[in-house]
Amino acid sequence: MAVTLPNAIIIQMPNAGLDSVYQVCEGSSTGVNLYNLLRSASSFGGTWISVQSNPNPANLDVSSYPIGDYQFRYAVSNRYLPTNSSCNDTSLITIRVIDGLNAGNDVVFGQVC
Repeated sequence: MAVTLPNAIIIQMPNAGLDSVYQVCEGSSTGVNLYNLLRSASSFGGTWISVQSNPNPANLDVSSYPIGDYQFRYAVSNRYLPTNSSCNDTSLITIRVIDGLNAGNDVVFGQVC
């Protein structure tokens, strides 16, 4: 007995990566590339959205960010389906700016013989 199946198109679900938290010291001059923080094989072609409306969230210069949490959402959708379909995925990246370490001031003690 032969079975006839209707034509089907299988569309791979997009992958926005995993949510993560990244800590950086206040005043750090290290740039942050959000794509590197997705922690999995994420789909390309997505959109970065800053929850706090920070400009250019993909490559961050956090040197002027005060202590606190800054959240960025990465959203990907399947280009063959409407953006309001269930074949979308998002991940949330939190940049946590923390108080930097401070070893204190140098102190000179008197002369030792």
